Amino acid sequence: MSSTSFVGIIESPWGITKTQLENANKFFPPVASAPVVSASTPTILQITTAYDQNIELVVTFSTARPISGGVERVAGQQTVNTDVQIDFSRQLPLYWMASVLKEGDISPNQCSYLYSSDTENFDLQLNQNITLTHDKQGWHIPPYNADEYTVNVGFGLRSGAYTSWGYSIPVHPAMVLSGVRAGSYNLFRSNGQEQIGDPVDLNLKHWVMPMGYTYTLQFDSCGNGTLTRQ
Repeated sequence: MSSTSFVGIIESPWGITKTQLENANKFFPPVASAPVVSASTPTILQITTAYDQNIELVVTFSTARPISGGVERVAGQQTVNTDVQIDFSRQLPLYWMASVLKEGDISPNQCSYLYSSDTENFDLQLNQNITLTHDKQGWHIPPYNADEYTVNVGFGLRSGAYTSWGYSIPVHPAMVLSGVRAGSYNLFRSNGQEQIGDPVDLNLKHWVMPMGYTYTLQFDSCGNGTLTRQ
């Protein structure tokens, strides 16, 4: 008997649900973002399976080179039962992220800015006292009271109305953070416990996809995945 493979093109496969929003990491929650007006370099993935295996995946992001203190975080979750095709640049576009958490506050104040290049110029005002600047030199962090505020910068992935942290970097007062360049979309096998914004377990099986290419991730009958760049 022959079988026909079905490819499901899902407009927003990693969309943040109400439950995920409620259960998100309280220090790295999704942030409401403006609609995308342009896309970064296309990065496309097709996932295929030998049969319905109910494969649970999470997506993160990573920089081109490791940054001291950098943390990959769960930006979305996906169950794979049939074949799935994802255009990351359209369905999970990349954003710059920044947050400040005041000592004693419940949740941080956050900002996002649509990514277009590693050297673009923009400002993100987190509160009346802390405004972060980004230019070709990197992130410029102003003086502030480190005992009162915790500040993070990094990258997020947008789905629907929200952008979720995919990679976070803690920063310190009066510093310039250079070398933060966009790198790869990453897929991890889920441990079944992660929430949006949680650090990902780097020991879990994962697949790294540098931006700007087309990939196929094929799962065999044992559930082993092989990533191929076309």
